[in-house]
Amino acid sequence: MFVCLLPCLSRPWGGSWHGAALLMTNPSRGSSSPAQPQEGKKRSNKPLKEWTLIVSPFGQLKMRLPCHVTVRPLDPLRYPDADRVFVTVSGVDRNLHQGLDLDNIQVKYDESRKEMSIISDSMDSKASVDVKTPIKFDLDIRTSGSVCVKIEKIECDNCRIETETGTSILQSIKSHKIHVQAKGGKVICLGTLHGNADIHASAKNEISC
Repeated sequence: MFVCLLPCLSRPWGGSWHGAALLMTNPSRGSSSPAQPQEGKKRSNKPLKEWTLIVSPFGQLKMRLPCHVTVRPLDPLRYPDADRVFVTVSGVDRNLHQGLDLDNIQVKYDESRKEMSIISDSMDSKASVDVKTPIKFDLDIRTSGSVCVKIEKIECDNCRIETETGTSILQSIKSHKIHVQAKGGKVICLGTLHGNADIHASAKNEISC
C-alpha cells in the first residue's frame, strides 16, 4: 500500500465514459414513474426510481448531487462482461412538487466520449443515490451540503471526490490517482488505499486514513 498525503491539487483529472442503452424502471410497477409513498411516512428504504444502463467496461462516472452517494462495483459473477450500470434513488418519500424532484435528475450518456453523468441540484439532502458500475470506471464526484459519499472496492485510473461539510468514506480503493477534497467535512479510509493519494481536509484531525 502506498498512501501519500500531498497539498490539494487544483487541476481536475481527465476521464472518459461510454453508454449505449438506458432502461428506467419503477421497482414496484415496472415503469419509469416514481413509486408513490405511503401516506404518513416521511422516509423509506424502498427504491423510488431505478435506471439500468448498458455500457462499456471502461469509462467514467460523473456525479453532481446534493444528497448521499454510494458507488460500488458490479458483482463479477452475475455480470462477467462488466457491461452494466445500475442507478437507484431511495431514502425519502416525497410529494412530486416538494423536496425530491425525480423528474429533475439528469442521467445522460455520451457514447462518443464514453461519459455518463448523474446530475441534480434540487434533490432532498436525505435522499440516497446508489450506483453500481464496472470495477474499472473512473470517478468524478462532487456533492454539496452535509452528505456522505461512500466508495467501495473500485479499481480505476482516477478517483476524484469533492465534498463540502459532508463525509467521504473510501473502502479498499485501488487507483492510480486518488484526489479527495473535503472543504469542511471528514475523510475516512477503511481497508487499504493503493495509489498516489492526494487527500485534503480543512483540518488534519478530519482525516482518518
